[in-house]
Amino acid sequence: MEKTVKEVFKDYNSNSFELNEAKIKGVNLFKKTGKIEIILIANKQIKIADLAIFEKYIEKRFGFKEIIIKIEYTITPIFTIIEEWQSIIEYMAYKYPLTKALLKNSSVNIENDIAQVQLSLKGKDILETRKFDQILSETLMNLYNKKCKVIFEEKPLEEVMERLQEQNRKIEEEYILSIQNQEAEEKKKKTEKKEDEPKEVATEKEEEKTEEKSPLIYGRSAKLKETLVKVADLSDGEILNVDSRELKTGKLLAMFDLYDGTSTITCKAFLEKEKAKEILGKLTSVKGVKVEGTAQFDPFAKELGIIANTIIEGTGIKREKREDNAPIKRVELHMHTQMSQMDGMTSAKDLIKRAVKWGMKAIAITDHGVVQAFPEAHKYLEKDHPDIKILYGVEAYLAPDKVSCISFSKNQDIDTTYCVLDLETTGISFRTEKITEIGIMKI
Repeated sequence: MEKTVKEVFKDYNSNSFELNEAKIKGVNLFKKTGKIEIILIANKQIKIADLAIFEKYIEKRFGFKEIIIKIEYTITPIFTIIEEWQSIIEYMAYKYPLTKALLKNSSVNIENDIAQVQLSLKGKDILETRKFDQILSETLMNLYNKKCKVIFEEKPLEEVMERLQEQNRKIEEEYILSIQNQEAEEKKKKTEKKEDEPKEVATEKEEEKTEEKSPLIYGRSAKLKETLVKVADLSDGEILNVDSRELKTGKLLAMFDLYDGTSTITCKAFLEKEKAKEILGKLTSVKGVKVEGTAQFDPFAKELGIIANTIIEGTGIKREKREDNAPIKRVELHMHTQMSQMDGMTSAKDLIKRAVKWGMKAIAITDHGVVQAFPEAHKYLEKDHPDIKILYGVEAYLAPDKVSCISFSKNQDIDTTYCVLDLETTGISFRTEKITEIGIMKI
């Protein structure tokens, strides 16, 4: 006999009668990927918001990385996809944070099993590249038992650009107004304190010191309301570079690239000119930051970016260091330095350093047809690490000397145009090994 959700998950408290009374038809568990799939049979339509809360409970209670809920209705759902579109967007945003920005203010039309999603922002390429059309199609199937092919459509670029520029202008105006109101409130409080408690004037320096120690770099509160997400899904991240430019309004636009170990995204913030120097100084000196803001398509950079509302100091990225824990160390016989054009980026000195750190007794340097890395390797070896042995080699290009390089000669002039075939194989003999590359070059 099939049990209800309430009977199976007794410690789950939900106000949704529809969800509590839904029966569990089956559960599929994928241990390797940390995914669970729950199939429900419902007599009444379950609200999407209640499903999202239920999934969060399962994630927290059992530690699953991915939860998929499929609903089989015994009745025709009362509310349609079009009517619940905004709830569907919120449900998608919970699972895939990137869609929160790209599906914002979008609309949907269902016709002949085709769901046409009209985007209010430019982002069709991003959504299709990350296969959100397929993901959304599967979501609609799971929630409504309706198989739809999802097609994203976006408005003309000119209209999108005008809309985004207007949005940016409003954001800037709202920010300026909020700053002005904040400054007015602070002045009012200081005035009241001076009148009521004159002694506290002497503690202004201490207040300044307290403010300096605060992790808040930009914004009004050092507490983030939203949960941090990975940049790759769209954020304690590391700042790669910082830039700024003055706007016509007199404010400064601060721009920095935020890297969190998964991907990089450009963040922007509108700064008061008087506070810009201090904020930019903090951005360049901290190990990392956490950013809260609005993710949206940037019409100037032509990519997804973040307009920051709050920036607070973070701990940065914990970088994992590679180690060689093998009891018997290998000897690397094929190693390229930065002298191998298009193949190596590391100097001979750094390669030897890493070999020593990993406990290797020897290492070979075999650059492409050159030996320019030998002096650097020898100098570093002689000075710092005489115990490790360097195997000086080269990845050479050989031609058989017994075979003439010219065939069917008629004593013609060799100063002419040639068509050269470059056959590269994976081994010594082209007869026994697969040809991996053929290049044709005209001289």
